[in-house]
Amino acid sequence: MFRSSANAERGFCARCGSTLGMREAVLADRVQVCIGSLDEPDGVRIDDHVWTRSRIAWFDTRDTLPRFSRSSTAVASQATGDD
Repeated sequence: MFRSSANAERGFCARCGSTLGMREAVLADRVQVCIGSLDEPDGVRIDDHVWTRSRIAWFDTRDTLPRFSRSSTAVASQATGDD
């Protein structure tokens, strides 16, 4: 894990450097996982979609989960300016 700020750590693949996930102190027992890093992504339950304003134009999920243009408001955030 790499401490990227006072409140967050990020994980990267030791072999190729790809982002694997992120852990924020404010999320307590939750972790953010890059879905593309999983061998069996269908086995993961997600709560919402975050940073949707940065999504690739052709990528569109077909579910009714909450969407946030930046960070999720499902949990308190220490960041400012989040939607």
